[in-house]
Amino acid sequence: MKFKGILTLALLCIVAASVAFTIMKDSGANADSEKPAGQSVAGADVKEPVTETAPVTEDDPPAVSNDAGLTPPQSRKIIVYYFHGDVRCVTCRKIEALAHDTLDSAFKAEQDSGLVEWKTINVDQKGNDHYVNTYQLTTRSIVISEISDGSETRWKNLDRIWTKIRDENEYGDYIQSEVRMWLEGSPQ
Repeated sequence: MKFKGILTLALLCIVAASVAFTIMKDSGANADSEKPAGQSVAGADVKEPVTETAPVTEDDPPAVSNDAGLTPPQSRKIIVYYFHGDVRCVTCRKIEALAHDTLDSAFKAEQDSGLVEWKTINVDQKGNDHYVNTYQLTTRSIVISEISDGSETRWKNLDRIWTKIRDENEYGDYIQSEVRMWLEGSPQ
């Protein structure tokens, strides 16, 4: 009987340690370990793009030639990505919905003009796995990417979404201020 109790206690300790590790990993507590080279602005990492894999999806509009007499594509835009997988928890869905609602309410004119774009990407689907490497994704994430003249120039993973989601107003303010800084050309 004592052996069964000891075994149960040992298994509970392993489960508790696994849960604690996952929470720390998801909350960005290990963000200081082995950070890749990037541009640091006011203590936050703004990553230079990985040149091998520029994010291109079927949703991206093709470049329009001026020879056809059409207007060329906008030279600069901000893409706000939400990356998720096949399995989505309640919090993951809330992160997506609140970010999307924030963009729709705070940046409607910018979205209508094409300056700001929202994209939801399932990284578990075939062909989307390159996003995990490109943006160094370790969990469900929101990434802001700046596209200038058809090429990604910089990006940032909004790593505080998991701690801010507990307060919807604080979360919305965080998303809005980050996008606004990128629109103004001064991401932090």
